[in-house]
Amino acid sequence: MVNTTPHRPGHAGLRAILDDIFDLLPPEGRGNPAYARCRTTYGLMNSFHLKAETSETPTKEYVELQKMESALRQRLLALESTKGVPDRMIKCLDELRISVAEVIDKGWTVLDVLPDVQGLFIDDEEREKQRKVDRQGNKLIPEREVKKVKDKLAEMRKELQAERAKVSRLNEENNNLTMKLKVVTSERDRLLGQTRLGEGSRGSHSQGGYY
Repeated sequence: MVNTTPHRPGHAGLRAILDDIFDLLPPEGRGNPAYARCRTTYGLMNSFHLKAETSETPTKEYVELQKMESALRQRLLALESTKGVPDRMIKCLDELRISVAEVIDKGWTVLDVLPDVQGLFIDDEEREKQRKVDRQGNKLIPEREVKKVKDKLAEMRKELQAERAKVSRLNEENNNLTMKLKVVTSERDRLLGQTRLGEGSRGSHSQGGYY
C-alpha cells in the first residue's frame, strides 16, 4: 500500500530528514544526561544510514534505522522539559518513519542506493542473454572468450568494491565535518541567545524548545 502522506522518499530523502532532525536535537553542554542520550541515539541513526550506502543488504541497515527512530522519539518524549518537544521535530520523526518504512517495504538493494553502478550489472545481464542466444543457435562461444568475459567481470567487481569503499570513506568524512559544523553553529547560536537574554531580550520561539 502506497503512503500518500507528503514525505521525502528514498535514501537521499532520509539524509535530508536526518539533517533536519540534527538541527532540532536538544542542545549540548547543559549537563543533562538525557540530552546526551538523545544525541547518541541520533548518531546511531546517522551511522546506519551511512552503512546502507556500502552494504550488500541495505535493507538491514534501514531496519536498524527504523528501530533507532522509535528509540529517539521515546527519549525525546521522556525529557523533563518546560516547553516539550518542538512540533517540527515530531513532524520530522513522523516523516522519517514513513520514508524508512517505504524503503524497507520496497526491499532496496545497493543498486537503489548507488544507482550509478547499475550499468555494470545491466551489461552483465545483456552478455548472459547473448550467450543464451548463441547456445540456442548452436553457435558455441570459444572458451577463451568466456574466460575473458569472466575475468573482466571479476575485475569490474573488484573496482566496484573499491569505489564503494571510497564512497563510504568520503561520506563518513563529509558527515563528520557536517556534524562538527552544525555543533559549532548550534553553540554559536546558543551563546548569541544568551547574550540577547542578558541584554533584556524577551523573544519567544513559535516552535517551542527543550528548556
